[in-house]
Amino acid sequence: MKIALVSDIHGNLLALEALLADLGRERPDQVVCLGDLATDGPRPREVIRSVRALGWPTVAGNTDTWLLGPQPFADGSEEKRAWRTPSAGTSPDSRWIWAA
Repeated sequence: MKIALVSDIHGNLLALEALLADLGRERPDQVVCLGDLATDGPRPREVIRSVRALGWPTVAGNTDTWLLGPQPFADGSEEKRAWRTPSAGTSPDSRWIWAA
């Protein structure tokens, strides 16, 4: 059985699309996502929605947990949470990450 482990997409939809092309060539039996889907890249919502739609088993990565967590930001990096709305903790995408 061929298993592909995927992680650290970090909101980069272009990279995810390239990865999907590679997976199409390699044809693994199973793909498992090890998290870190949303932070830093330009298209975090699209990445999360794409991975959800693919149905890959997924775990929340450390940056996924950091983005959705209640801890304060002392380092001025609050803008990294800008991809989400004030109610994102209850959005389907956020619930999906937490359930992973």
